[in-house]
Amino acid sequence: MLINYDSDGKAILTDQMLADAKEFGLHPTVVVCDEQRAQVGDHCGASFAALVSFIPRKGDRITFEDNRTCEVQRVYYTVVSKNNADGKAESIVLIPNPGFSQTS
Repeated sequence: MLINYDSDGKAILTDQMLADAKEFGLHPTVVVCDEQRAQVGDHCGASFAALVSFIPRKGDRITFEDNRTCEVQRVYYTVVSKNNADGKAESIVLIPNPGFSQTS
């Protein structure tokens, strides 16, 4: 599911989205939107999978199709090592951590 309204669920990046990302040079990411002042357990947020040309930064605003907006509060990254056959790191990549770009 590309959009998830379940606070305990995750939006899923489909195989087609990953193929499109590779073809068009885009970055797959998952954005989590929470309402301001929402408490744990409130069901007022959403998460969605998207292909982006750049990773949103803190302070960026995202405008949705219904013209509502949210402001990016945090973006999480993960460090990933690419190892050769001997197990030695050939390169280190900093990638957005899917599922943890948080907005409000």
